[in-house]
Amino acid sequence: MTALRPPALTPFRLEGDFVSQLLTNIRTRSISWTSFVKANYLSSENMAVLKSVTSVNDQEDPASRVDVLIKDLPTYSKVLLDSITDISKNKSKYLDLTKILLVILYDGLTFIDNSVPEHTMTHEIMKISKNNPYPPFVEILESSSSGEQDSNQDEFVISILCAHILIFFLTTNPPSSKKTAFELVSTVLKFIQDGLVTSSNAQYRFLGVQLLKELLSVKEFRDIYIKKTEYLDALIKIMLDKNVELQMRYLSIYCLWTLTFDSKTNQLLTTDAKYAEIIPTMFKFSNDAVKEKVVRLSISILINFLDVSSSSSKSQTEIIKKFLLANGLTIVKNLIERKWSDNELKDDLNTLYDLLNDSIKSLTNFDEYENEIKTKHLLWSPCHKNSEFWYDNIDKFKENNWKLLKSLISLLSDDNSAPDANVNQLYINQSIICYDLSMLIKVAPEVVKVINSFGTKTKIMTLMNSPNSNVKFEALRTTQLLVANSL
Repeated sequence: MTALRPPALTPFRLEGDFVSQLLTNIRTRSISWTSFVKANYLSSENMAVLKSVTSVNDQEDPASRVDVLIKDLPTYSKVLLDSITDISKNKSKYLDLTKILLVILYDGLTFIDNSVPEHTMTHEIMKISKNNPYPPFVEILESSSSGEQDSNQDEFVISILCAHILIFFLTTNPPSSKKTAFELVSTVLKFIQDGLVTSSNAQYRFLGVQLLKELLSVKEFRDIYIKKTEYLDALIKIMLDKNVELQMRYLSIYCLWTLTFDSKTNQLLTTDAKYAEIIPTMFKFSNDAVKEKVVRLSISILINFLDVSSSSSKSQTEIIKKFLLANGLTIVKNLIERKWSDNELKDDLNTLYDLLNDSIKSLTNFDEYENEIKTKHLLWSPCHKNSEFWYDNIDKFKENNWKLLKSLISLLSDDNSAPDANVNQLYINQSIICYDLSMLIKVAPEVVKVINSFGTKTKIMTLMNSPNSNVKFEALRTTQLLVANSL
């Protein structure tokens, strides 16, 4: 089975109207170079060099600056790096000058033709800094991102540019020292997490996933990222947001895709209940997406869940069951009937269909029920209200000292007031749990002693005061059965 591999690294530019306007404002503003010299922010020699870059006729077009920079890359690179280093050593914040210098460097790094690596600003800066250009940018990033990003847009722009430049250097010329790489990547990831992807500002989150996409293209950096599950949780929250802009969703899917080349990550994503929505969501994205690239990535994530997690046939079987329970077979069949230009996508869809079609016969109602319990996402699926289901499977509930029953009852402990609670789903869970317990009591009255031993009766009785009418009704009926069978 085939799956996409991360593409060759290429320099990237920040995208979006929001950041483009910020950069244009800095490029086109009037600059008082002499005031910087008088304030000892800049030497007169360096001022003369830098002024020539910002004196071109069309300041709005970075290509105009590039025409100047490429005439003497070694000099411009050295002056930029020296000036930025001087600013980073001074505890005062020269915000205007810092923005101007960083934008010139950003333009030089991202708009100069990089087809010949030896003729790029990246090459010159690495040579000048002896492959260690990072310290001044880390210093500026840490000082400019220490407060609330919304409180100072100048500092926000500076932070974004420093993070971009650091990622640019890290991905094109990774440090030879693993310790250095870990420290640098950790610093950038902390800024992306705290200042961007968890922000209430959608524009900030969009910039965050852009930076993540580039950084996670390097395996060693993915290994650092995945050590903190809160990073992964924030990314998935963006991806699952129903109101997210399409390009941001694509970038978040891309980031997740890069992570699915790691078996430990896949094990976490396919077994931990808090990620239960990922598999159904990948199928939904595949089914609903207009862009082929979104379908390609979504299917590739599912393929990687199987390929990279298939250390044992049992784990692969469990994943296939989850695919089937997410209506995967029907969706894949529909996708096969559509026209695709990507041959690998066609092959993956055919292979996935064969796997699911061969496995559908072994899927039972009990598999569906167990999956609901494991994912903490109960549904009014047919098995709940089918009396035969309970008679046929009561022995399975008794296995391992009523292990499944304990798992079912434990869901009643989920808190409706938790910040991340899906209140509607919790009400559905509570209704179904009460209903299921009533069915178990009818089939096997001895279960009452087990239920009472967990103190569950008290919890169910409190649900009779639930603001949700369905919960209230099911709790009342189950309480009546518990009392009647306790006499």
